[in-house]
Amino acid sequence: ILKQIIEEPLLKNCPKYNDIVSEALHSHFLKSTQDFIIPQMIRFKPRQFVSSKKIILLFNFSTKLRKYSISCFDPTTELCKKIVEIDDCCLEVGIGVIRDKFVFAMGGEYILSSNSVSMLDVSSLSPCWVPMADMLVRRKNLGVGVLYDYIYAIGG
Repeated sequence: ILKQIIEEPLLKNCPKYNDIVSEALHSHFLKSTQDFIIPQMIRFKPRQFVSSKKIILLFNFSTKLRKYSISCFDPTTELCKKIVEIDDCCLEVGIGVIRDKFVFAMGGEYILSSNSVSMLDVSSLSPCWVPMADMLVRRKNLGVGVLYDYIYAIGG
């Protein structure tokens, strides 16, 4: 197999990929002789948010205040600011995001398991949590999946 890869005309005639292929072959050889390797060179560039502005949401829990707060970090300005608190303090909440702007907090545990669902529009000028229709079943420690703008509550 190694000989076929080395002799492959598409790879052999493209200088751009010669280094990558030789590094991959070298890495494959090292993996067969070592338990693990530490790469000396990083080939991937960090994500560049060019087409649309992106933020990173940070969920913080204060054990002293027993409250969650959400902050947003803007990678372009490298600034972080607190945007909203969750008043109904629930532990083990499931979180899902739709269309990069709607954050859903589902289930959790306050005194009993919860079936509540709340939505936060992070693109709003004054973001606040809006109660949504409750789930049919009380859940805590649930997984949340989003597929084609549909939210799925898993487990709990």
